[in-house]
Amino acid sequence: MTNETDEKGHYVCRKHVVVTFVLERIRGMNLEGFSSQNVLNGITLSRGSDYYELVLEEVCGVAGKLQADVMRIELNPGIPSQSICGG
Repeated sequence: MTNETDEKGHYVCRKHVVVTFVLERIRGMNLEGFSSQNVLNGITLSRGSDYYELVLEEVCGVAGKLQADVMRIELNPGIPSQSICGG
């Protein structure tokens, strides 16, 4: 996001990417607090000896951990269609 605004008063966004975490052969999952508004404080990805762990750190809504044997990260340039930032 830049400090520029468009004609509607929205901030102008540049260099956006949609990040998708694809987990296969899930070993464990513990998700809590899913709601209509889910705001994350952070995402932590780590690797154990034979699995991957994805931790969702919440501000509001969903939080939890997922463990899987295989994890892939996909990056697609653009802004999600539902985004308030230029979508």
